[in-house]
Amino acid sequence: MATPIITTQQLTPRGTKVLEIEHDPLLVPFGSFLQLPPFATDNPAPIPNLPQRVSTKMEKQPKKIPKTLLDDPPPIASDVYGVHSNDIIADSSTLLATQHPQQQQPQHDQQPHSPQGSPRTHQHAQLEPDIVARLDEIFFQFLNNLCSNLDATDSKGEKIHQTLMAKKMQKLDESPDFRPFKFRIQAFVNAFHEELIRNGFTEDLLPLRKVKIYLWKSRFISRFNEDGKKAKSKGNHVWNIEAKKIPSGGWVFREFTRKIAGPPPKVAYIGLKYQWAPRVWDPQMRSPKVVFHSPYLPDWLRWENNLLTGTPGIDAENCEITAIAHYYHGDTGQLYKLEKTFFIQVAHLDTVDLPVVSPFSLMQT
Repeated sequence: MATPIITTQQLTPRGTKVLEIEHDPLLVPFGSFLQLPPFATDNPAPIPNLPQRVSTKMEKQPKKIPKTLLDDPPPIASDVYGVHSNDIIADSSTLLATQHPQQQQPQHDQQPHSPQGSPRTHQHAQLEPDIVARLDEIFFQFLNNLCSNLDATDSKGEKIHQTLMAKKMQKLDESPDFRPFKFRIQAFVNAFHEELIRNGFTEDLLPLRKVKIYLWKSRFISRFNEDGKKAKSKGNHVWNIEAKKIPSGGWVFREFTRKIAGPPPKVAYIGLKYQWAPRVWDPQMRSPKVVFHSPYLPDWLRWENNLLTGTPGIDAENCEITAIAHYYHGDTGQLYKLEKTFFIQVAHLDTVDLPVVSPFSLMQT
């Protein structure tokens, strides 16, 4: 048995010594006192009534559990169809509220699962519409001058154009169609910022940070290739612009649009596995994490981890397929939806000469 340790003592009116102890909680209740037998004093004077001593120790309050990512709303599982490929699902907050993965039951393969990479980024500060309209005017005039002057530089003397081989340049100059221009990013941004300052947009009115945001969001600048990697040329990161010369001497510029990339096989052969692995190309961001699904698929076809696959049987028929992609845009946090519709012809092996050169593989038996 542990020996209590005396910590304080006092006299009661009856001459009883009271000891407060630190104790083993299993032996003596917390805050109790141990009374000892009366003892004699030399001068037994009356002692005033003293309040009983009680412990002033406070019990520690349990620490609040910090909020974690577990409290954040989970990613969505979308069932929305029929929007044009360039449309944005405007009310994504409603979609998030109505599709809660913790309450969902397992779905068929052709239904979408939760898109990975749900946005956890802040939105860039929006520019006022009247400022954007003025910036657009300056931007297109700036592009017109650049496309007409392949030797253009910024104020530091850095070349803006990433020049191509002379033979290729000549071929592009002779083409009546849209042609690509590759601009070195730092020189391009510096030169455009300098052009804005010449037009009254000082650093105080429009800081360089907002100028970059305007350029990042431009639909006429492609910053990423179709493979999802940043565009490069001769070791330098570049921005791509496509322009076509018009008879009046100016240029018109092509708007880049997000799309489902990768051509699907047009023919599915009976007894051979059909496969198509699409991807999304967004000219303003690296390869996004996408969820593919279809509102309708024949019995022999299904989505598996964003791979459209299946083996047609003898009774399979030609079909039209609509592939739908959902993904979040990293800079804005908006949910985008793209569509691609194509036709699959189902054919017998005896209609072609073997061996069949295709991305298919023989069905395992």
